[in-house]
Amino acid sequence: MTTQSSVLAAAETARKFLARKHTLVRSTPWGNPAALPDTVGGCSGVFWWDDRTALFEFPFLASGDARPRGYVVVSSSRDLPPVLESAWEGPPLSAQLNSYLIAGLAHRGVVARSVTWLYLGSLDPVAHLEVEGVAGQVYLTIPEFEPLVAPKRLAIHREPRAIWPAADVEGQWDALENWADRPVRAIGKLLLDRAPKRYQQNCDAYSAADGTAVFDSGTTYCSPHCIAGCGPVAWTMLASCYKRINQNGSNSRIWPNSTCWNIEWPSTTNPSQCREVSDTIWAIHKLVGTTCGGFSYDANLLKATEVFSRWGLHWHWGQRANVGYDLCAQKINAGQPFLFSARGPWNAFLQAQYPDLVAHLPSGGPGKEGHVVVCYGYEDGAIRICLGWGNGFYDKDIAVTDYADNCVIFVTQFGLSTAEAAPAPKHLEPAVATPRAEAAPASKHLEPAVATP
Repeated sequence: MTTQSSVLAAAETARKFLARKHTLVRSTPWGNPAALPDTVGGCSGVFWWDDRTALFEFPFLASGDARPRGYVVVSSSRDLPPVLESAWEGPPLSAQLNSYLIAGLAHRGVVARSVTWLYLGSLDPVAHLEVEGVAGQVYLTIPEFEPLVAPKRLAIHREPRAIWPAADVEGQWDALENWADRPVRAIGKLLLDRAPKRYQQNCDAYSAADGTAVFDSGTTYCSPHCIAGCGPVAWTMLASCYKRINQNGSNSRIWPNSTCWNIEWPSTTNPSQCREVSDTIWAIHKLVGTTCGGFSYDANLLKATEVFSRWGLHWHWGQRANVGYDLCAQKINAGQPFLFSARGPWNAFLQAQYPDLVAHLPSGGPGKEGHVVVCYGYEDGAIRICLGWGNGFYDKDIAVTDYADNCVIFVTQFGLSTAEAAPAPKHLEPAVATPRAEAAPASKHLEPAVATP
């Protein structure tokens, strides 16, 4: 239950967060304080971290412009970090999610009587729905529309200390509330010249009947067809980063002669805007053994580097598990965007509190569902990520510490030998059928150290 006092306290936290951002001394492409929004608007959304803990969302506003310029999600409890995520462009997160959800449900002819947003983590929004014609409570993951129908409302109780040590949380609150007493020089960097293009998971085929069984266990918005998976999409977005710059000729070798690779894909279920990009997604889907339901294994993710070799880019790649903020910053300082994958808490929560329901999920096991995104910046304890959920979802800043069970994939050595410096290929052939552009469903996502979507 939220109270007026908790909303007011959260609003003050949001204002302190923006004020601190304005006073950070920067020497990076984040720009000067004048480039930041000026004020914090009224509360625009409420998320539930668990049944007892509300999170409040506030839009950022700029002088002379009524449109939101990003947002911040803050905690109402000092047991959690003060700031859960933020973004510096686009509408509030709740507006992005509601737009996506409404369009996806309308495509299936579904009417929701009520919607409550659960916030399992910055990569884990779950819509709790009461749906006309469906007995029980519907829980729908975003972006893949993976459903779980429970006979009654799930009681959700979580322990913050299982994620964040008390000392870390206290330190974050102290830094936010007492920054005026000790001004901070921001150490951060944004690789704006190689930020990824926002693609989205497409399906291997489309038909008029797609999505009619949206609340059946094991389905995604692509059912009965296969979904790409967030791992293949994230790898393809990483390729777009290197297409934007000349790293050993990557700008001419990746998707040579393509005129559509730089078109961002919409947040729909039939999003494909470019044959070459789609071919790459499905070639990687095959290489890493992604399932029809969109799940991959961390152990297989490096197999996707084969597509770079096909482009004549014989780079060396590395993978590191359970990384912290410092390693992420190190890679960005080296000019390298990278993949960040993490195990999601939704399945893990179900396994711990509702093990009988886990069998109904496509992952088929405890806590296997996760995420893969592209990171291309960092500042002040957060990393900047691109979700790969289409252009309806804006890039945002999240804390690495929210996902301790993670791994990163990055280039360890660039360069081409004489033998490797072959002409760029004319076209990357897909390893499976290329999706057709017809009707549309919604979006699916990824995998970590065990199986992932």
